Amino acid sequence: MVALAVLGIAVLSLTALRTDSVVTAADARNQRVARSLAEQVLSEVQAGIHNVYDMRDIEHTWEGYPHFTYKVLVGESSVQDEETRLAEEQADSYDANDSDQRHYERQDWLNQRSRIQRARKAGLALDDLEDELEEDDEPDEDTFEEIAVYVYYPDVHTAGERTQFRVRARVTTLALSGLTNEQAAERSSNLSEASTGGSTNTGAGSTGSATGTGK
Repeated sequence: MVALAVLGIAVLSLTALRTDSVVTAADARNQRVARSLAEQVLSEVQAGIHNVYDMRDIEHTWEGYPHFTYKVLVGESSVQDEETRLAEEQADSYDANDSDQRHYERQDWLNQRSRIQRARKAGLALDDLEDELEEDDEPDEDTFEEIAVYVYYPDVHTAGERTQFRVRARVTTLALSGLTNEQAAERSSNLSEASTGGSTNTGAGSTGSATGTGK
């Protein structure tokens, strides 16, 4: 009986070790995939393949990666709001601890402070603050905008939960618009003509697909 008990404990220990190894390997694999997909989307955005203004703030899927989604956020305010939302989700999760709650409170405080500073700098009320450049603004190679690409995927440690990988960069508004220099100039000319009562012919714009290639 003693020998059987010892054998049972050894088998259970080996099974637990194997399970932990499988979970660790799955987590590492998911992180590698998430990093690769996030960097792919960022490269496409920087190359001007997509009209980011049409695809931002929406979760998109990849063909071949059914459990992975991504979202592109434009503007410092949007990025900070997402960081605060994720911190709040973690603080409200069943396995949250005091560190998670402190992280959320600090992130929320930083977010509010940043918004107040930007509102003061722009001479606006906090409710009127809108720091993202809209698609109607004239895109060019000298104006940069903060963007972040988030990839969301299953958390192998917690059933039913998701985690994320994020990359951030500053990208020209020309690249974000998905236009070439010539198309941007043509669009600007057409907008000027329309505003002065001239021809209202619209410029040809090259817009990227809402889903990136190789997904």
